[in-house]
Amino acid sequence: MRIIDLNKNGSEHDQDSSNLLQNEAFARLGTLIDRQLADLAKAHFVPPSGKELTYLRSHQSILIEGGRGSGKTTFLLNALHGLAGVTNIWANDLSRNLHVLPVIDPTLIETKEHIIIVIISLIDAALDDLRSAPDADRSKVDEARTEMAEGLGLLDGIGKATPFGEEWEDATWIMSRGLRKAAKGRLFEVKFQKYIYEALKVLNKTAFVLAFDDVDTNFELGRTILETIRKYLTSPQLVLMISGDLELYGRLVRRNIYDTFGDAIMKYDPSVIRNDRTGTSDAIRELEEQYLLKIVPPQNRIAMLSLGGILQTVSADEIGVIPSGGVKQEPLQQWASIHLRRLLLEKKISSEGKSTVHPFFELISREHLRLVIGYLRALGNQNTIFARRAIFTVFETRLRLAGIDPLELAHATSNDVLLITFRWLVSRDEPVSLGRFSVPSNADDGIVIHCLALAIAQSLEGSPTGCLKTLLTLNLPISMMQRGRYTQQKVRKAMLEFIWDDASPDLLNVAGRIGSIARLNSGDSRASNIGNMEASCFGSVGTKKTETRTSILKQMFEVSKTPQGGIKSVSELDTNMKPKDPAFSAQGWVRNLMKDATIAQMSANRGIVWFSLDDLIGRCGPFGSLLDLISYDRFNYRGEQHSSVSALSLLAAITKILAAEDIHNLDAIALTSIIPAFVPGDETSAIGQLPPEDEPLADDEDDADAPQANASTEFTEFLESLKAWHQFSRQYAQGGSLSDVTMAELSPSNLSRISERIHDQLVALDDEVTAKWKTGHILHRQITNVLHALLASTSGITGRLEAPKSSDRPFVHALRRVKSDQASAFHPLAAIIISCPLVWAFLNPDEHYAASGSTTDFLRKEVTIALNEFQISKGSNEVPFDSKWLEPPTISIAIGRANAANPRIVKQNGFFDLLNVVPRYYPTVRR
Repeated sequence: MRIIDLNKNGSEHDQDSSNLLQNEAFARLGTLIDRQLADLAKAHFVPPSGKELTYLRSHQSILIEGGRGSGKTTFLLNALHGLAGVTNIWANDLSRNLHVLPVIDPTLIETKEHIIIVIISLIDAALDDLRSAPDADRSKVDEARTEMAEGLGLLDGIGKATPFGEEWEDATWIMSRGLRKAAKGRLFEVKFQKYIYEALKVLNKTAFVLAFDDVDTNFELGRTILETIRKYLTSPQLVLMISGDLELYGRLVRRNIYDTFGDAIMKYDPSVIRNDRTGTSDAIRELEEQYLLKIVPPQNRIAMLSLGGILQTVSADEIGVIPSGGVKQEPLQQWASIHLRRLLLEKKISSEGKSTVHPFFELISREHLRLVIGYLRALGNQNTIFARRAIFTVFETRLRLAGIDPLELAHATSNDVLLITFRWLVSRDEPVSLGRFSVPSNADDGIVIHCLALAIAQSLEGSPTGCLKTLLTLNLPISMMQRGRYTQQKVRKAMLEFIWDDASPDLLNVAGRIGSIARLNSGDSRASNIGNMEASCFGSVGTKKTETRTSILKQMFEVSKTPQGGIKSVSELDTNMKPKDPAFSAQGWVRNLMKDATIAQMSANRGIVWFSLDDLIGRCGPFGSLLDLISYDRFNYRGEQHSSVSALSLLAAITKILAAEDIHNLDAIALTSIIPAFVPGDETSAIGQLPPEDEPLADDEDDADAPQANASTEFTEFLESLKAWHQFSRQYAQGGSLSDVTMAELSPSNLSRISERIHDQLVALDDEVTAKWKTGHILHRQITNVLHALLASTSGITGRLEAPKSSDRPFVHALRRVKSDQASAFHPLAAIIISCPLVWAFLNPDEHYAASGSTTDFLRKEVTIALNEFQISKGSNEVPFDSKWLEPPTISIAIGRANAANPRIVKQNGFFDLLNVVPRYYPTVRR
């Protein structure tokens, strides 16, 4: 079992050999040292005398190779303690033949201190320790030290700059001492080997172990050390270990070569040597290669494996972790993945009940060990806020390189975090891919995405409003950037500034702006005028304020041939409406009017059989506030004002209601501003010659003078239902009354999956809509597509799912799969949205099976069963779900002329049939 003990710092050695992480590296090191000792024993080594024509010059340095933070220092410390016999580990058989000298760190050596002097002082210190060999004869080692000392003055960096001085001019001095001094200097390497040999005899050892840590990081001494190794540290009785990055060693060597070549060669040689011959750069690379091959032979290089590399060589069960403050070891991958998902609000359990390995752990495990261990320490903090902030600190350098201030990210508000994330994603080449908050192959992007996801998760934790807000202000706009002109970076930046025009954007405003941006999908001059576009556009339906009688009769009521004298009454309109497809008929409102004989004889004008959206809002009394919540006004490029109803605005309204402490006045939540035109570039502002709006009917009245329906008990009852739902929903939020229930929270990656499914289904729905679809029908389908996407993406449903484009049947099937599949769950956030009374006020209250393969009763029944089972498994009876929330409210509509003193009132179940008689926009080319 290999253990990462997070309670230890990187400089501590481990007493237990089974805990060592780099076991393969230790085994390789032991093999190399054992081979070197065996060669010494086989050859019965004695040091050269200096009289030989040639002698053995051994270059067997062992390179502990790895980048910064890869665990080289920790490995060296554990290796030296093992070779010294301090710990009971892998080197027991070697330690009795080795004397380990203290590790040399070049960064701690004084500039004027020569490395040879440092080494000699370490050996002398070992000899001076009487415990090493109290009875040994030290005369020969003292003699060898004296002989060696005579040549020290000739070494670069020791003694005078001119070793022989002016006395070299004296012939007598030359013959008596000068030549002897020169010989001592030339034979310094031999004398140094003899000194090592005699010192080891005193210590009764076979070899010294000499380790250099991070030679490559000291450019001043690093060059001297490498040259010292090449020229003097050639005794086979020296086990040399050096650590560092081979690339940095290459830079040290190249610097030396540049100095050797000189400025003249470096400046003029490339121009002298022709292109077809080897140039200076090739020569330098070859010299560098040969130098490093000599100093650190390839067979003596030991690479520090990353954690990911180790996991490829051993079973994941063989690597454990002891968390900070703990004593019990746990499986590393499982422990890290559990805490990763805890901080990211992800919950993913395998069929065996174990946490599956998180893909980000696989990515981070490929990084150097110092970074990984720092990340693991931060990950294990039980306080999620402090854990996330600690992770930002670990990755501070990566975040700053990405243009993100980690301190700002750690202490930013939820709005600031969303805006920081939005800006960073927009600046990237593939914002949609990165916006999924999955794990990209690029480690730098992966780390930044991980940190941004953690920052976002902070505001999502136990917060359904935070989840829905993030979905609307970040995920959906990013999902839109995968098609058409939205892939252009300047358009994406314009979208960002358009949606985030305020530091704390109003969600209803955001929903309206998303609908306005989506209307630029055609790419031609028609995009500049909402009147020439399709009504259904990415979750919104564009409505018209004025319309001609001919268009109303033909497009809304499908009157193919107007009788002579025209249609004057509601009953005549009902008579002349041809048999309709019940799925796409506006006759529901007309049939309701026909129930009253007096109303049936009233003139079939606006205000009775059809309404503009603004007119309808005024005629609904207090229920007009519901229409206000899901509608918005916008300007087109000509400055004309238009109104739209929107399923996304419905989602935004639910979010705002959830965020409120109490529900008193829905009018206070409604959007009051008008959405401006979106102009991402100069080329989109050229609108050309546009056709005028249709002329209004002569008997149309001003919307401002529409009669008002009186307040009714029906609205009070609806408001009470909404308040009960509000209390039911807040149980599943942080600080709610339930402590042992799954919170209505989602991870950033889950939200991105929801947004992409919503985006794809709404775009596909736009292509499905034909000219015979009415405003209410379109809105109904948009709402059920949003609900279906939310349910399917949060409930663990796998496989291909059909979207409810023309029928509610796919939505019913999804509900049945959720309640029957024990491996999946009805997510609290989906339960909250689907059970909202505001949703059911706009759905078709009476859809027939023949129309779409489903009925409203089927849908309501399946929702009721699913929500009841959800409450049994996860909820509480303190604020129970009430199936009455799924019933549409009864709305009183004031009809007739605006100047009527006592307007007639017609009661209607929900807004579905009412919106079907609100004129919408149609494309120029009918389908």
